[in-house]
Amino acid sequence: MDSGEVNIVYESSTDVKTGKIHHYKSVKTPFIDDGKKYLLIEAMDITEIIEEKKRVEESERVLNYIFGSLHEGIWDWDIKSGKVMHNNTWFSVLGYKNYQLSNDIESFKKALHPEDMPQVFERLNLALNGDEEHVSEHRMIKSDGSVIWVRDRGTIVERDEMGNPSRMVGSFLDITGKKIAEQELLEMNKSLNEKIQTALEEIRAKDAQLIMQARFAAMGEMLSNIAHQWRQPLNTLAILVQDVQMSLEFGEIDKTYIEHFRNNSMNLIKYMSQTIDDFRNFFKPDKKKVDFVVKAAVDKAFILSHDMLKSEFIELHISANDESAMVHGYPNEFSQVLLNIINNSKDAFKRSEQKERKLDIVISKDCGFVYITLSDNAGGIPDDIIEKVFDPYFTTKHKSQGTGLGLYMSKMIIEQNMGGTISVSNVGDGACFEIKLPESGR
Repeated sequence: MDSGEVNIVYESSTDVKTGKIHHYKSVKTPFIDDGKKYLLIEAMDITEIIEEKKRVEESERVLNYIFGSLHEGIWDWDIKSGKVMHNNTWFSVLGYKNYQLSNDIESFKKALHPEDMPQVFERLNLALNGDEEHVSEHRMIKSDGSVIWVRDRGTIVERDEMGNPSRMVGSFLDITGKKIAEQELLEMNKSLNEKIQTALEEIRAKDAQLIMQARFAAMGEMLSNIAHQWRQPLNTLAILVQDVQMSLEFGEIDKTYIEHFRNNSMNLIKYMSQTIDDFRNFFKPDKKKVDFVVKAAVDKAFILSHDMLKSEFIELHISANDESAMVHGYPNEFSQVLLNIINNSKDAFKRSEQKERKLDIVISKDCGFVYITLSDNAGGIPDDIIEKVFDPYFTTKHKSQGTGLGLYMSKMIIEQNMGGTISVSNVGDGACFEIKLPESGR
């Protein structure tokens, strides 16, 4: 103290009553007054400061422990200086020791895959210029040159007095396994899609074959119906021709006779020609869906099957609670469905002993749908086969008389082409086919 220097001393003492340790900071200043030496001592209790320092040091120790033991790589970026601090996991994921890379943004660029660098910094800039969190999945290059995928996330935690970002903290996680699994899944899906496409092509080829066979079967039905339609006019034409010879022998041929003969013959020929046109148009595929009146399509099917039904002594009755009911679809294909069901009913009557043969077609509307039911009294369908009648190639007739494709094609037309349903059940003493179609405009 003789030197006159000021001394700062840190001292501790224990309270004998409580056992608590108190810390003091003493400033000892010597001075001379009237030739006498004095010592001025100023003491300050710094116990709380010391204890707070210990708490901070302990918190830092725990934080550093957590920071270093996390399974995710942690980074802390001082944006102004460009310095970046990393935890040990960040380095170890990339195969580095913490002293092998400098703590700056350039080290991050060095480890970043060059092809991914533009998109990563574009997303970083978006986060820096807005309030969004930085999120990126990109590739990074390890110390051995291998490539890994990481998910990088960062959040702005500090801004300067101007509101500009000054610090961003984030983490990254190795997601290479996830990316490999995703790639394997993509390849599996691609392979599965290729198999599905191949299967679909095979199904389409089979459907095309079924459609061709069904068309041949329909042509057979068409020729049979044309034969029924032509039988009566041909008989009438034959009578007219035979009458020419008899009239010649009796001297009855004159101008009036010739005109009568010509008119009658031409009417019959026109009728037969119109029959050909009707059937040709009927079996011509519709190119596009249209709105059409159901009753008109039913009447068309009736006209084409009228003579055939008449020859089999089948009485057909048509009723509709709304003759203007319309649906959206293919009118010719729809009429063909009706004709297929009518032909099935005709074949059922041939196997039946029913004397009064009746076939009823009823058209009705309900709750946005149009219903068309075709029911007969031909004895119904055996319970053990009724669930199979719409299967391809299923038929109860001899193979020389049917292909088993008519009802299958009918189901395809109604359900796949027109978005409806078709079903069959036994009602009373016969079978009942029900077609359900969405009403046009619904």
